[in-house]
Amino acid sequence: MACLLWLSLAIIGRGLTRDVYSQGPGLFPSAAQLDFYVLVPVASLVTVAMCAWLVNGLQRWFDLLALLSGIALVALLPYMLLYTGGV
Repeated sequence: MACLLWLSLAIIGRGLTRDVYSQGPGLFPSAAQLDFYVLVPVASLVTVAMCAWLVNGLQRWFDLLALLSGIALVALLPYMLLYTGGV
């Protein structure tokens, strides 16, 4: 569930930054926008997915995967407050 939510945010963020670029010549998303809307969700997605891959391959540390997924879901709440401008 955490992977799907972060993946959807990465896809939405990619679309948002692409829309800034397509508004006209000379307009580019800032580095902070790229970091916040694309790189943070991708990094969270990769972290949870790699942990899931490792846990499924080793068949141990399932509690670690549950903890990491829970942290990723809890981190989604403050991220969304900043993502939407606090509204």
